[in-house]
Amino acid sequence: MYLKRFIKDSKPKATFVIVHGLGEHSGRYKPFIEMLLERNFQVITFDLPGHGLSEGKRGHIKDFYKIYEYIEEITPDKFILFGHSLGGLISLRYAEVSEKKPEKLILSSPAVGKLYNSFHKILLSTVGIFGSLTISNGISPSALCYSEEAVEKYINDPLVHNRISMKTAKQLFSEAEKALNSAEKLDIPVLLQYGEEDKIVNINELEKLSQKINTLYLKKHKYAKHEVFNEPKYKDKFYEAIFEFIE
Repeated sequence: MYLKRFIKDSKPKATFVIVHGLGEHSGRYKPFIEMLLERNFQVITFDLPGHGLSEGKRGHIKDFYKIYEYIEEITPDKFILFGHSLGGLISLRYAEVSEKKPEKLILSSPAVGKLYNSFHKILLSTVGIFGSLTISNGISPSALCYSEEAVEKYINDPLVHNRISMKTAKQLFSEAEKALNSAEKLDIPVLLQYGEEDKIVNINELEKLSQKINTLYLKKHKYAKHEVFNEPKYKDKFYEAIFEFIE
């Protein structure tokens, strides 16, 4: 996997790890990385398998648990973990299953709970035969946010794709349910942020998640879509909530 570390000072105050979402890549988080560097955080980013500059068929992740192991390998003993969308699911599941917990967990519109319908069940019944077959991930660029500039940039980004393999989808749905069911076991501080107009993840399941975590700090953004950090009206509030939470 493509890995990159950013550091401004030889003695950073803490390490911050970013996990990106489905179909995108870590390079889309450059503005956030720059904010973290200004505050003297070391930042670690990586591209998921089949995404960005990492190897593999576009949209195909063979094993989510290998990613959890990878996060464990690349992180120091103390770190803060941030994940958006699919990255939010991966970050949450990592915190649930790994013995090396992050000090704090930040979830941006995580894909948790029930994400599928009866059509998906029928489609995924063929996964044994067509596991690496990729289909459209169903993400409409216009559903990301209200910023036309951000949507246009996403569409024209050569490292962004709209693929997901059958095996990846099956794992995603399975891990999303496990993430919600196991969330009450978390005993680290968790910040959850999402837009109430999000049509990409199931916000009803995020409501359930917020009721399960005793150490949760919740920030809902009323007229925001999936990428709150790209919403002209809410992006400043999104980042303010994060820095208040970690500092």
